Amino acid sequence: MPILTFAGYVFPKGRNITFNDLPKMTFENNDLKVLVTPQIQNSVVTITCNLNRDLQGDELIRLYTRAHEAMRTTMDVYAFATGRGYTLVLSSYTNANGTTELVKTPH
Repeated sequence: MPILTFAGYVFPKGRNITFNDLPKMTFENNDLKVLVTPQIQNSVVTITCNLNRDLQGDELIRLYTRAHEAMRTTMDVYAFATGRGYTLVLSSYTNANGTTELVKTPH
């Protein structure tokens, strides 16, 4: 089962936000099934995605979007509850082969 991990942080840095035991999420798109395990420890974000198969075509972009939206929703609720503004930045991902690359966003 391939594993892909997104990594990033919560901005502004220095707030040391930690969420333990965030709920796991599942995404399905055609025959791709993904179990997403989000984590925030000291404002460092890790989103682990267990896949039932390797990604094909533009599925990495779709997975990034879904994972980012899910984690951003968590941060938006926290921001509302605390009355502070936060920004989620996912800056890199590690693919199933263990290669880490920067996330490239379109201009």
